[in-house]
Amino acid sequence: MPAGCDFICRNNECEQSGKGFVITAPWPMAKIDKVLKSRRVSELPDHQKQLSEIKDSGREYTCLTLPNVDNITTDQYRVQFWSDKAQCIWQYEVKKEGKVEDAISKAIENGEIPQKCPKTKSKMLSFKEVSKKGIDCPFCKDKMIQNRWFTNE
Repeated sequence: MPAGCDFICRNNECEQSGKGFVITAPWPMAKIDKVLKSRRVSELPDHQKQLSEIKDSGREYTCLTLPNVDNITTDQYRVQFWSDKAQCIWQYEVKKEGKVEDAISKAIENGEIPQKCPKTKSKMLSFKEVSKKGIDCPFCKDKMIQNRWFTNE
């Protein structure tokens, strides 16, 4: 089940207090043309316009909006990793090959996803790992609070 986690700094003395970012578990993606033609997107003209612009820039796939009421087939997944040393999120797309875990493992084995942070060569943490370990605020270094959420597919 796709999920996400908001990481937010709650240190009132930090310049970034109340701010943060989201990291998601592997997220289903589909051909952008299919998503553009979906009933759900046609009901959201601003979103449809943004997707059209993304398509015009050369993108072939986009994340599915969940729940997937139009039953659009998942073709690949967006996978995010956190690098503690680089203090950033790395994002990759992997083709669907059986289970999500199998697709990610194969992509790492085949070199489609680096095993180490491209910037610092340090370990990258998956959604599951970062949810357990937590993240220190890149500015004040206090542990950020976590707000996990899940979707209904």
